[in-house]
This record gives sequence, structure tokens and C-alpha cells, in this order.
Amino acid sequence: MQRRRLLSAFLSSFALAACAGSGPLFSPITDRSDGRAIVYVYRPSSLALGILTALIDVEGRQVAILENGEYVALRLSPGSYWLQQRWKAGRFGDKRLEGRPVAVQVVLGAGEERFLRLSSINATRTAGVEVTHRAEWNLQLVQASVALVEIARCRLGRLESA
Repeated sequence: MQRRRLLSAFLSSFALAACAGSGPLFSPITDRSDGRAIVYVYRPSSLALGILTALIDVEGRQVAILENGEYVALRLSPGSYWLQQRWKAGRFGDKRLEGRPVAVQVVLGAGEERFLRLSSINATRTAGVEVTHRAEWNLQLVQASVALVEIARCRLGRLESA
């Protein structure tokens, strides 16, 4: 039993390390001279759904791909936008999750900065003798003071070309 726990712990840490992004660590955008707002979308490293690829859409158009432990910076004109996250299906994806996107509306002013966190957990529910496991995730606006601590450990993800 002890060997099984050690093996499980080793494989879990290996999987988490393998899923971490490979780009440069977070660096904020300081040039705001163009008047656009910046929305940082980040995904802290997590074992829950860690091997799946997250797709980020703005107003229904895919703009970024986030792996575990990655972030992207979106430069957007002032206005109101719907940002949505969905999971990649197919190879290393899970078609059961495709129909469950999460979205948040963001209202942006010129030069503003916003942080959106994609977080996920493995939820365990017990009802009598039945135990169910399922992954839960959400996309939410986060205060800069919290986000800057979390995003500092994330690496640059990939923006989709227009």
C-alpha cells in the first residue's frame, strides 16, 4: 500500500511538471499608449483537468490556447466583451466537457487592466454509500492584488493569429 502511494505521488508530480507551460514567466505589459485595455487570462497549475487544453474565446472567436500553468495577455479596445473558456476535444481532450463552456462579461475602459483566472478542482461528493468524483472549473475576475501573486508563477501561453 505504501509503495502504491509513493508511486501515485511521483506520477502526479511528474504529470504536473509535464503540464506546466514552457514560455517565459509572467511579465506585465507596461506600454498602454494605444489606449487599449489589457485582459490577462491565466490558469494556475492544477492536477484537476491539468492535462486538458483550454481554449479562450472573445465574442465567439478563439483567441488563445492555455495549457496548465500558462497565461495570455489580450489587448482589447474599450467596450463590453464576453470571454469564454471551453475545453479542447479530441486527442487529449474530453468530448464530455465540450458542451460545458464557462463565460464572463468584462467591461473595459481605455488603459484598464483586468485579470481572469481559470481554476479547476476535483470535487468528491458522498451520498450514503455512493461516492462520485467530478471536475469543476470556473472563469472569474480576480482582484489585481490576488492575481499578481498567482500569475507570477505562470508562463506565457499561445495567442491565436487573426
